[in-house]
Amino acid sequence: PKALQQLPLSFRASLPQSSLASLAPLVPALRRIDGTASLRADVGGSVANPLITGVFNADAPAITFAKADVPGARDARIRLRFAGTRVFIEDASAMLAGGTLAAKGSLDWSDLANPAIDATLSAREALVLRDDSISLRADADIRAKGRYNRADVTGKVELRRGRVFKEIEFLQLSLPDQLPPAPPAVTIVS
Repeated sequence: PKALQQLPLSFRASLPQSSLASLAPLVPALRRIDGTASLRADVGGSVANPLITGVFNADAPAITFAKADVPGARDARIRLRFAGTRVFIEDASAMLAGGTLAAKGSLDWSDLANPAIDATLSAREALVLRDDSISLRADADIRAKGRYNRADVTGKVELRRGRVFKEIEFLQLSLPDQLPPAPPAVTIVS
């Protein structure tokens, strides 16, 4: 109801430096997570338009996922700052399967139905694909800017360090009758 949306908010949320290990039993995708997180936030405004100020920090030196084929993460780190209707991603980074991913930027939820985003995602030697026959890594610098329903996404993705672990036969050398004919003899006249 509209009457409830105008109710004022005024409370403080605080989480002292706490272990992230208790998340593993609650999130089925996680087998184990080492690290800590902390939160300090003041919430004001109204139910319809909450205003939050504060910070959230998390550090996870090691994350192991439940599926054996999902590589673990190391040195994961999140630094968020809240200012009114904006969240600033000051640092969100991790090392995954030997490559790194990092994000920075901001999100403005003053229009909850269509928030504004201005964020960059960068990757260095990020694992894109790996199976029995191929391994492929990529570097990326991607930026998203605009409203959620119509943001401009620009940037580049460069494939690098790809390997094929399968024998590919370009010419069937086992069938000599199908080889191209030898080139004609060349005579040099001086």
